[in-house]
Amino acid sequence: MAEPMPSAGWYPDPHGGRGDRWWDGHRWGDDVSYRPPVPSVVQPAHAVSAVRLAGSRSSAGVALAAVVGRYAMRDSGPRRAGLFASMFLLTVGLLIAYAGWTIVRSDVGPQWITTTATVVDVTESRSSDGTTMHSAVYTYTDPAGQRHSLTGRLGTSSRPTIGATTDVAFDPADPDSAVVTGGLEGHSWLIFIGVGALIALVGGVALVRRLFALTAGVGLVVGAWARRRA
Repeated sequence: MAEPMPSAGWYPDPHGGRGDRWWDGHRWGDDVSYRPPVPSVVQPAHAVSAVRLAGSRSSAGVALAAVVGRYAMRDSGPRRAGLFASMFLLTVGLLIAYAGWTIVRSDVGPQWITTTATVVDVTESRSSDGTTMHSAVYTYTDPAGQRHSLTGRLGTSSRPTIGATTDVAFDPADPDSAVVTGGLEGHSWLIFIGVGALIALVGGVALVRRLFALTAGVGLVVGAWARRRA
């Protein structure tokens, strides 16, 4: 028994066209109806996540939290590197400041005597870039009236003035073990403390900012998760 022919109407073109072709009940006609192509919308992954989360009670807040959370996860590498860099700066700054503090504590003992020294000569040396550096040579007198000499450890590009005075401290048991305690050389340890404190401050501020951003990102993600489950 032959199968019944389909009734007249529009059917997908059997010739492979994109439209429909008219079937009159017996044969295919020449009339073709073209269907416009339906554009396909491809949503990015973060948009899909935001739409899913928007179905909860607080759609706006949850969608924002999802976007921020994905941004934090995407940039986790640079953010982690910035966190470690901040901790490194803070540590280096504290070490430099501590080094400056130990310099002043180790140079002068509690029983040392402070006296006045006079610049009597100047020594010259060359730095690595060829600059001429000058160091002052001091003389001072101990309580026994003996004269001693001391060459400053700080070299400067400016030549010290002969006859200028500054403070020095020495151990009464060993008068030759003197250090300069006055002027720029005597307070050079403050440079270490100042530079170290500045580096530690920069690292500390950066660390606090990184931790605040990390905490805020985690809070948004946790809040979005909790709203989604509600």
